[in-house]
Amino acid sequence: MLFIISKFSSSNITLAFVGFNANDNVFLHPGVGNTYARVVPATYPGHRPIKIVATLVYTNMNHDPTTSETPWNQDEMAESRDENPSGWLYLTGNESTQRIIDALLDAGTREFNKSELGDYAGMTRQTVGNHIDRLVELNVVEKIERRKSDRYRFNPESQVSQKIIETNGAVIAKRLSEEED
Repeated sequence: MLFIISKFSSSNITLAFVGFNANDNVFLHPGVGNTYARVVPATYPGHRPIKIVATLVYTNMNHDPTTSETPWNQDEMAESRDENPSGWLYLTGNESTQRIIDALLDAGTREFNKSELGDYAGMTRQTVGNHIDRLVELNVVEKIERRKSDRYRFNPESQVSQKIIETNGAVIAKRLSEEED
């Protein structure tokens, strides 16, 4: 069976290992540099076979994906994830960013300067300053420029913020349903 690898990240494909298990299921180990790829049958509508040129690393032809053994160096993979984070890790990669988002979700449309947001989120102004630009970049937070000091508020209109709100609601609903049981 022919397979296509559709890549979602930078221009070079670097795969760790593509293989088949006994049930002919396809599995793909993550690539170095956190390269995202998917494997689809060549007969999938809208796709056509393409030539794949890839550097294979950490190959282990005897690797069983159902075991806890990994064919790659875990320290190198962790370093690679830090250097090239997924969108999720980029957004939620540290506790301070998580706390800022949580505080802003709780605050609704209220505006804060960095000191006020730090107090509200339970952290220092400096910690807020270290992380707020990333949230502004992702349009999760709206920056309101003022003469004296900039103010910040949650931006519920952005696509990322809408997903945060949706995820927050789903988690709360799940927790509430478990409490009722």
